[in-house]
Amino acid sequence: MSFDPTDYPDSRSRRQFLFGMVAAPLLVSIRGSRSEALPDSSLTQDAPISLPSAPFSRAFDFAKLDSWITPNSEFFLRSHFGTPRLDVADWTVTVTGAVNRDRTFAMDELFRFPRVEEVVTLECAGNPVGWGGVSNARWTGVSVATLLELAGVNPEASEIVFVGSDGGEEREAGGIQVDAYARSIPLSKALQQSTMLAYRMNNEPLPDQHGGPLRALVPGWYGSESVKWLRRIVVSKVEFKGWYQLNRYYEARRNGTRIERTPLGPVRIKSQIARPSNGSVLSLGVTTIAGAAWCGDAEVTRVELSFDGGRTWVESKLGSEHEPRAWRLWSYDWRPRQPGRYEIVARATDSRGRLQPLERDSTIVTPYANNWCDRRRVEVR
Repeated sequence: MSFDPTDYPDSRSRRQFLFGMVAAPLLVSIRGSRSEALPDSSLTQDAPISLPSAPFSRAFDFAKLDSWITPNSEFFLRSHFGTPRLDVADWTVTVTGAVNRDRTFAMDELFRFPRVEEVVTLECAGNPVGWGGVSNARWTGVSVATLLELAGVNPEASEIVFVGSDGGEEREAGGIQVDAYARSIPLSKALQQSTMLAYRMNNEPLPDQHGGPLRALVPGWYGSESVKWLRRIVVSKVEFKGWYQLNRYYEARRNGTRIERTPLGPVRIKSQIARPSNGSVLSLGVTTIAGAAWCGDAEVTRVELSFDGGRTWVESKLGSEHEPRAWRLWSYDWRPRQPGRYEIVARATDSRGRLQPLERDSTIVTPYANNWCDRRRVEVR
């Protein structure tokens, strides 16, 4: 299936997607230029944890955020095909393509290589603002660079493709058949020491539903690149044109009469409010506003809150636990001065000086990398 640069989700697909990360948008061809309808921001708060239309996916209940590490049982799930039936005892991963020699590695061999361990926040590329398509875990595995070095990479290689074991009927795209979920990343990213094949999650063997026994883990990039149930690593000299590379998880922007497409790249700076929930009724006493903030290629240095819709700001307190590619918890004890209705807004700043945008960029026509400011409307009595 070829990419038509005028393809982007229609307003109905967009609305459905914002009600849940698990309802992936259908790409439809739309000629000409028109604005895309968006639901009111309040509709994206308090979203369902799962949807009957996507039984293989589940959000983290972000309102219950209370620890830096997300337990495996609560970590969000996103799958197009569900957990495949696997022969874990004989699991292998093969490095092939533009290499000096194909190499196949069994799990016991991977365990003997030097370990890499990272605390990394994974966010689904389509996570709506204010929802739970994001979680934080401690990952352990082997560096992809170690395997590539043993296979010997061709000097002309430019990217690698992670190929999973899950495939079949893609119900979110009208039932087309897909051989396997696969995504590519630049070779330069693959060679970073932190890019790994993970086989442990929060000090436990990687659970089946999270890609066990082996998954790619690409720190700082959206979860779409961290392919689960990994079977092959293909080193390539040319741009990968697999179905999910062409038809999902990219950014398209409106530039005049043209739609320009680019890769998503690193996770964008974002802060979300865990508590209070939208529509809460609060007392005049102290209420703790709490949440988390994250960024893929920098550290969060500040989270500010506004209680008047973004006109004035106060700085929250950041949690002490942090790693370069993991979220920062934050909190603020708020004592309202008087009863009334308030709009709470959270925005983050990173170590590169980038500030989370207040509003959605209207030129973006794809439902990915959503990072405009999270808001809660509450009443104080």
